[in-house]
Amino acid sequence: MTDLVEKLKEDINKSGLPTEIQLTNMLKQDNWILINQYPFIDQREKKIRTLDILAGKLFKNGKACILYVECKKAEDHQWVFYTSRGFGETLSLLLRVAEDAAKRIRTKKKDVKKEGPLYSFHPSYPSDQSMGLISYIPFGKGDDFNVARNQILSAIESKKLVTSEKLVIYPVIIFNGDIYEVQSKNHDIGLNKTDYIVFLSPMISDITPILIDVVTLRSFPSYLNRLSEELGPSYSFAEIGELISKGVRMLQDFAQAIANARASS
Repeated sequence: MTDLVEKLKEDINKSGLPTEIQLTNMLKQDNWILINQYPFIDQREKKIRTLDILAGKLFKNGKACILYVECKKAEDHQWVFYTSRGFGETLSLLLRVAEDAAKRIRTKKKDVKKEGPLYSFHPSYPSDQSMGLISYIPFGKGDDFNVARNQILSAIESKKLVTSEKLVIYPVIIFNGDIYEVQSKNHDIGLNKTDYIVFLSPMISDITPILIDVVTLRSFPSYLNRLSEELGPSYSFAEIGELISKGVRMLQDFAQAIANARASS
């Protein structure tokens, strides 16, 4: 039995399960409501697949945020991205123009069910924010980044949720490993280690552009802090429970009032 337990531990440690557990604990501590291994139907293959984590949070300004999260672990390789720097505040404008063009194309196809983009822009980007354009997995290792990217895109397309003034949606890939950005100038390759990039990708079904946050596991707490700064104070689990209890009591009081009115008539 001891040998079996040790083998199980070794196998688990090699898998991505410990990373997913760490992410789950981080999100719970930050008052996110979670569904682990969230099932969805792949619209292209008509198969049931699972997203690592679907997380939601309610904010006191009336907004809600949904995170589509995939996580990957690597001990023997890194993720490398060819990036463009310095796009700053112009990115949101450029991508909204592209989103509008994609929407018109979808409208001509008569398959638009909801208006609005399928994901959200962060309110502002630093002037030197990196945007990933091309991914590369060195040393001939498996392309786990694109596996994670396609999984998130399929999950988003399965629900067709769109952003609004009250709903904020962010796709996030968490990598338990090292991320590098590569830039080329005069045929010289430069590498810089980073903990966060924004990856520009088209959706699977059409040309709609989408931004995916790619974050290292070690910097994920900082990422959550950034979301809190963007969206403001959130409800704790206890406060959500009290809101639900209050709503239930109101419904009970309403039902009792109706019953009393019927009895007296």
